[in-house]
Amino acid sequence: MSEAPSRISHLRIDDDDAPSEYEMLGEPEVMMEKGYHKIIVVDNLPPVAKDRYDRLLTVLKKIFAAFPIVDITMPSGEDGKTFGFAFIELANESSAEAAVKQVNDYKLDKNYTLRVNSFEEFAKMDKLSDEFVPVETVNYQPPMDLYTWLLDPNFRDQFFCRFDDQSEISWFNRNEKKPERCIRKPNMTTTFLVWSPYGTYLGGFLKQGVVLWGGADTWHYIKKLSHPGVKIMDFSPREGFLVTFSPEPLPIDSSDDKDRHFVAIWDVATGEIRRTFSILKDDNGNVIWPAFQWSHDEKYFARLTADGILIYESSTFKAIKGGGIKVANIREFSWSPADNIIACWIPENGNIPAKIQMIEVPSGKTVRAHNLFQVSECKLHWQSKGEFLCAKVDRHGKNKKQTCTNFELYRMKEKGIPVDVLTLDDKVLAFAWEPSGTRFAIIHVPFTANSGTKTSVSFYNMGKANEKFSRLATLEKRPANLLFWSPTGRFIVLAGFGAFGGSLEFYDSHENDTLQTGTHTMASQLEWDPSGRYISSIVSYWRHQSSLENGFTIWDFQGRELLHVSREKFYQLVWRPRPPAILPETKITEIRANLTAYSKKAKAADAKRLGELFEQRNKVKEEQRKAFLEAREKMRSELKADREKIKGRKENAGLRWYDDYDNELVERVEEVEEIVGDAVVEEVARN
Repeated sequence: MSEAPSRISHLRIDDDDAPSEYEMLGEPEVMMEKGYHKIIVVDNLPPVAKDRYDRLLTVLKKIFAAFPIVDITMPSGEDGKTFGFAFIELANESSAEAAVKQVNDYKLDKNYTLRVNSFEEFAKMDKLSDEFVPVETVNYQPPMDLYTWLLDPNFRDQFFCRFDDQSEISWFNRNEKKPERCIRKPNMTTTFLVWSPYGTYLGGFLKQGVVLWGGADTWHYIKKLSHPGVKIMDFSPREGFLVTFSPEPLPIDSSDDKDRHFVAIWDVATGEIRRTFSILKDDNGNVIWPAFQWSHDEKYFARLTADGILIYESSTFKAIKGGGIKVANIREFSWSPADNIIACWIPENGNIPAKIQMIEVPSGKTVRAHNLFQVSECKLHWQSKGEFLCAKVDRHGKNKKQTCTNFELYRMKEKGIPVDVLTLDDKVLAFAWEPSGTRFAIIHVPFTANSGTKTSVSFYNMGKANEKFSRLATLEKRPANLLFWSPTGRFIVLAGFGAFGGSLEFYDSHENDTLQTGTHTMASQLEWDPSGRYISSIVSYWRHQSSLENGFTIWDFQGRELLHVSREKFYQLVWRPRPPAILPETKITEIRANLTAYSKKAKAADAKRLGELFEQRNKVKEEQRKAFLEAREKMRSELKADREKIKGRKENAGLRWYDDYDNELVERVEEVEEIVGDAVVEEVARN
């Protein structure tokens, strides 16, 4: 009897379009295992005899109980004693990877610590050749130095400005007519640019994510972080981490909950995502940004929740023990810029008064609590060194209308954190601490004032420890609604934007004196350079799209206008921040005490630079003069024949053209004098 033909014998084996045998039979395809990714090797087990085999097997099953075990095998010798290692097969590759990470270095007892590895690692080792292969040497390429800009010999500062699709980075020196451009690049960002807090990186937005630029005179991208549709970024205080937000959900999910995630925290050094989070919105549905607030040392970051403040550790990116601060209805919180202390305020709730609370992290200890009554709104303002905290409290009467403004001024470095209270029967438009100082400024107007009414600006001083604050001065009828302190203190600009038409008053708080006043029409932003020498006022295209005033003006701290630039579609100007000084406070104090000596050196350097500029200018002028004389001499030579024809005589060969001209002029003048002289004599004789 002949053999029955196969059901697929009519198919051509080399036909790529032909259905597979499994498709023909309607059966699921059998997938062959490739490799040993699901198998792990547990080493450094105690060798045991047959009578203790089951006991050790039970121990292993308990250790790996969190993982889906398929089989455990412990090889043994002819005497039945195990060799001290085991093979464990798990249900999937991800479980095997997790088991290696979590169980490796597990301490079984004081003599045995488990070593867990993937079987694939052993397979790779087995394939290594016994022959020595020398390592190919690669020439060392040092990484780009991101800090050379701090070594500028002329102590200049940089700024970037963005206009149209161009981004430009320049050095600024008041002794030069215009900024020295380092680089101009198109499409560094699709929206705006952001400096990192120490000025190391310049962040830009692209459709695919964030790009970090760096450099001094030449600029290159340092990192590209993939976050499609990213709209906002925020650096941590020491540039270690970057937080990004996109309205598009992230394609990865490293969290335990099922929410889609839109916020990512990146490690700036490695470019890796450390953790992702779901979006957080306020009661009106607006995205809360920044998504997190960081402690001054980056050890912790926190966000507001309905149950309190959730605090995470940046070392593990997990919540601290206890989760954080369990206080309901917290409206606002803020980290101290010098200590791991959180200040928060809780509004009134029925008969329960409002409260200002200061809590130590991570202990959760309350270091100060202060009850407040009849509070409609509260804003927290830290002094830059964390020495003082101001809670600006808007108070209301029984009719719920605001009646006054209180400033609760806490002295954070004094025992018990005493509080001073300043009460103003006015509406407060602005409050600002002097950086690293003890003074603060307030802009206030009567509650009945209309928009555009000139305001009052008051200055106060907290004084030394155990002293009460004092009022220094009040400036009446000032067209100001914003305050801009110099980063070094002392000098402040009182700015009037909007209805005040861009008025600027440059004020010295040491001398209580106005240095200068000015106007930048339609200006909507002011930006100090980090040295406190210059300040820029900006008219942005984002605010005034139909204006011809788009551009910027740079002033010195005394109010003198140094530079004005107009540009169409001008968006941004931001000075490059500088890292904090590494000198101890005692050395900084010593330098400030000897500023006169340093100023002499600076003036000498400026004089030398000005001398070089004058010399360069005179050299250019001399070259231009010589070129002009040569061109004139050449032209005269070309026209010599025409001149001699007109004069009817040859020009003197030994004289220059203007000498001959002078002689001719003298001859004509003498002839005229003779004629005039004879006429005068004849007239006198007649008379």
